[in-house]
Amino acid sequence: MSYRFRSLTAPGRFRRLTATKGFPRPLGQALAALAALILLGAGCERTTKSPSAATAPPPTPAPPFSADSALAHIRTQLAFGPRVPNSAAHSRCADWLVARFKAVGPHVVVVEQTAQVPGKRGKLPLRNIIVRVYPERAERVMLSAHYDARIVADQETDAAAQRQPVPAANDGASGVAVLLELARHLGPPSSATDPGIGVDIALWDLEDQGQTDLAENFCLGSAHWAANPHQRNYRARFGIVLDMVGARGATFPQEEYSLQYAANRVQQVWRTAHRLGYGAYFPFQKSSAIFDDHVPLNQTAGIPTLDIIHRDLTDEAFFAHWHKRSDDISQIDKGTLLAVGQTVLQVVYDEGAPFRRQSARPDSAGRAASDSVK
Repeated sequence: MSYRFRSLTAPGRFRRLTATKGFPRPLGQALAALAALILLGAGCERTTKSPSAATAPPPTPAPPFSADSALAHIRTQLAFGPRVPNSAAHSRCADWLVARFKAVGPHVVVVEQTAQVPGKRGKLPLRNIIVRVYPERAERVMLSAHYDARIVADQETDAAAQRQPVPAANDGASGVAVLLELARHLGPPSSATDPGIGVDIALWDLEDQGQTDLAENFCLGSAHWAANPHQRNYRARFGIVLDMVGARGATFPQEEYSLQYAANRVQQVWRTAHRLGYGAYFPFQKSSAIFDDHVPLNQTAGIPTLDIIHRDLTDEAFFAHWHKRSDDISQIDKGTLLAVGQTVLQVVYDEGAPFRRQSARPDSAGRAASDSVK
C-alpha cells in the first residue's frame, strides 16, 4: 500500500503548561513545595490503606496462538491467485473467508457490505466482510485488516513486472491470516476461551488500489464502512489494524496517527508485547504518520484505533518487498506471525477480564446464560 505522510497536529492544539502563575516567585515556589508534600503524603496513605493493587488477579493467559495455522491460511489465500478486486481470485477468496469465519461457531455472525465506490479507474465493486463474535454484547473491540491484493507491482524496477499484480503474502494475506486464527480461539459463551467481550473482525476491501502518493484513493473499504457502518450508532472500545504483520525481521514502531488518536491503547498493546517476550518486534520508538485503514476509523467513525504496521526503524521504509512481485510466501516468518497474533489475542483477553469476572459472579450467572442465547 502507499501512504501520504503528514502531521495531524493542528496549530494551537496543544499548549505548553506553565507553573505557579500569579504569585511572586519565592511564594510560588514555597506553595509548590508544600503542595507536593501534601500530595506525596496523600498518595502514601492511599497506597497503605488500599489492598487492591496487591490483591488484583494476575492477567489470564490467552490461548496459545498457532503460527502454523496462520501460515496455512496465508498459503490458502495465495493459492487463489492475486486477490485483485473484481477478479475471480478475489471473489473465490472472499467466499472462502466468509465460510471459514461462519464455521467458527453459532456465536459468530458474518455481515457482508457491498457497494460501488469511486476509484481512480471509475466505479469499483466493494465487498467488506464484517465478522461479529458475540454480537449481543455491548462492550466490543474491533480488529481489522485488508484482504485485497494490489493490481500493479509499481515498486518493481522492470517495466513489464510493474504491470503485474502483487501476490500480497505479507501486504494483505498476513493480517487476514492472523485474524482467522484469532477467531478460532474466541470460543462459545461461558467456555474457557470466552474472552468476555464482543469482538468485531473486519476484512476491508479496496485498501490497496490507489495511486501512489495520493492517499484519498487508498483505504476505500474502511472509509466506506466508517461512513456507513453495519450497525447504526456502532461503538467499540478501541480498534487495531494489522498491516504487513508476517515478514521476517519485522519491526512495528508506534505510528504517529495511532499515538494521536489512541495513545493509551498503543501503550497497552506494546506493553503486552514486551510482557510476553516480543519486545524486539514492538520497540517503544515513534514513527511518522501514514494513511492507512485506521485513519477513517478514527476520523469518521470515532473509534480510537491503532495501526500495527511494519516499518524500518532507521529510515521508516516499508517492508522491503512492498508492492513487488516478490511479496510471496518466501517472505513470511512464523515467529513474526506468533509475536503479533499472541500479543493481540492477549490484549483482547486482558480487555475482557473484568467482564468475565462479572459474569462469573453467582448473581449474574442467570443473566449471562440468558444473554448467550440471543
